[in-house]
Amino acid sequence: MKLILRILLLTLTPSIIIRLLAAIDKKKKGRIASSVRESLSEIVRKNKLALAEVEFFGRRAIGLDIKNKKLAFVQYANTGMLQRCIDLENILFCLVKQARDPYTAAIKQVSIECKDDTEGKKSRIIFYDRDFDHVNRRASLIKKAAYWKNQINLLKRSRRITNNLELVL
Repeated sequence: MKLILRILLLTLTPSIIIRLLAAIDKKKKGRIASSVRESLSEIVRKNKLALAEVEFFGRRAIGLDIKNKKLAFVQYANTGMLQRCIDLENILFCLVKQARDPYTAAIKQVSIECKDDTEGKKSRIIFYDRDFDHVNRRASLIKKAAYWKNQINLLKRSRRITNNLELVL
């Protein structure tokens, strides 16, 4: 009888531990998602934004205010919440960057880099980070980065076009 109990205990213990760890991980992800939502709401309220498009992915959220031509970005980090509101009226260029590991040539990070034409500073929005995102999500996050880069460039171009229009009588 004792032998049967020991065998049952040894076979059930790993599955119980795995379920417990999965429950803890799910709860942690829920808290992170809630923090990201709250932080995005805060940046929207602070900057008086009307986001036409919002996307949540992992520890990040991005939103676009077409009317005011602003981009809101929030990222959860262990050190705190990173919040950024970028004025697209001042963007000179925007492109997708991939940082690679020098030894393995594997992609470490995928981000959008936007350069401000008034101050000359660059803003970086991270979409994929090997340290936090699962490798299976890399391809979809690269596509998201390209999509958002195109959205930014469309709004940036519309500013340039409307500024160059003249009324001829």
